[in-house]
Amino acid sequence: MNPSEIRYLAAALDAGLPASVPPALGSLESTIVTDILRLAQATGTPRPRLLRLVADALDDAHATGRDVVLASVAARQSAIVLAALPLVTALLAELFGVNVLGFLIGNALGIACAVLGVATTVAGWRWMSRLRGAIIAPPVTTGL
Repeated sequence: MNPSEIRYLAAALDAGLPASVPPALGSLESTIVTDILRLAQATGTPRPRLLRLVADALDDAHATGRDVVLASVAARQSAIVLAALPLVTALLAELFGVNVLGFLIGNALGIACAVLGVATTVAGWRWMSRLRGAIIAPPVTTGL
C-alpha cells in the first residue's frame, strides 16, 4: 500500500464504508495499516486520522530517502569536479603558453608540488568516499 491508497482508505472510513486492507503480499505498509486498524478498533481511536498520520509519515520517509540519495550524488559529482580541476587548469595554462608541465617535471620544487597535489587529491577523494559511505537513510518506519 502506498500513502495515496492509505489516504483513500481513510476517506472511505470517513464516508462510513467498511475498512478492508487489500493484501499486498506482506508489504510493510500493509502490515502497519492492518495493525493500526486493529489497534484503533481495540481502543476506539478514530481510524481515519491515524491512517492519515501514517500516510504523512510514509511520505516524509520516502522524501527523506530521496534527499539522502540526492545528497550522496551531489557530493560525488562535486568530488569529481574538484578532482579534475587541477588537470584542466594545467591543460588550459599550457594552451595559453605557460610551461606548467615543464615546471612540474623539470625541477625539484615542481616535482614536490606535483606529488603534494596528487597526494591531497587522493586524500580528498578518499575522505569524500568515507563521508558518502557514512550517510545512513532512515528506515521507512521512522515517524510511525
